[in-house]
Amino acid sequence: MNFNNLSILFFLSIALSLTACKKDDGNVANPENPNENEMITTVQVLLTNTANSTDQTKVTFRQMQGLRTSLSPFVETMRLKANTTYSAEIFLLDESKTPADTISNEVREEGDEHQFFFKVENANLTVSYDDADKNGVPIGLKNIVKTGEPSIGSLEVILKHQGEEKPKSGNGNELLGSTDVDVNFTVEIE
Repeated sequence: MNFNNLSILFFLSIALSLTACKKDDGNVANPENPNENEMITTVQVLLTNTANSTDQTKVTFRQMQGLRTSLSPFVETMRLKANTTYSAEIFLLDESKTPADTISNEVREEGDEHQFFFKVENANLTVSYDDADKNGVPIGLKNIVKTGEPSIGSLEVILKHQGEEKPKSGNGNELLGSTDVDVNFTVEIE
């Protein structure tokens, strides 16, 4: 092979490698996450006794690193009165910023993409939704909490970012979307 043929092969191989490495914006192997999670460092639940609005309980979960894998989050115990009805409002904050960013405002604005789900274990407690998105599907920033007889258990609060996957009717589907928040509060009903 002569020098000219080698030069041509060299330039062809470079041209081929450049076109082969061209970025493909439609690459399905690395799609953009349609349900990008919110940065949430703090979850506060304000419970107000519906029979006496001055009787309030606020519980906080705080994980300042903003990492769900942190070993030492701060979590308060939810202490509630037996046989009582509470209105419950959830506040979400990103306290890694100054001033803190109120993420619950964004969740409310994007209600048709978000939903809270609640799991109660061993506590005489029920949670029902008191808000909904534009389609009538629950969001869960506002809820009604009813306690029964004294007990000790837990309340798991899960916020799902579901984007376009969120159902347009019904009560929602916990299996859809990605998890923005998953907090477990100990519940003591006295």
